Amino acid sequence: DVNNSKYYGVVVQYTSKLNTEKVLKLVKSWNEGIGKSKFNFQLCPVEKTVELTSYKFNAVAPLGFTTPIPIILSDDIQKLQPRFFWMGGGHVDLKLGLSVDEFLEKTGARAADVTYDD
Repeated sequence: DVNNSKYYGVVVQYTSKLNTEKVLKLVKSWNEGIGKSKFNFQLCPVEKTVELTSYKFNAVAPLGFTTPIPIILSDDIQKLQPRFFWMGGGHVDLKLGLSVDEFLEKTGARAADVTYDD
């Protein structure tokens, strides 16, 4: 269930910091009627990340996961002009560039405010 998944892949800009409280509020908004105590968001341990995605630490690409995982794209990336961004390409020395629209279409990702404000 993309609205209430055990794991989420979250794509943020390199210079941004993930705000797990915003992720919690977002996912809770998709699951009205479920109490806050039923949600527990934390970063996935490296070993579990490798198991779920097949990618190693610092090389995770938000495509081709071994396990289907819903993706949340930072709305800061969605606002980029031009609408193009670079992301991890599956190896620490490899980057993949895609248009924002193509990424959203191909992954089914949803854009949301999930980072700390400047």
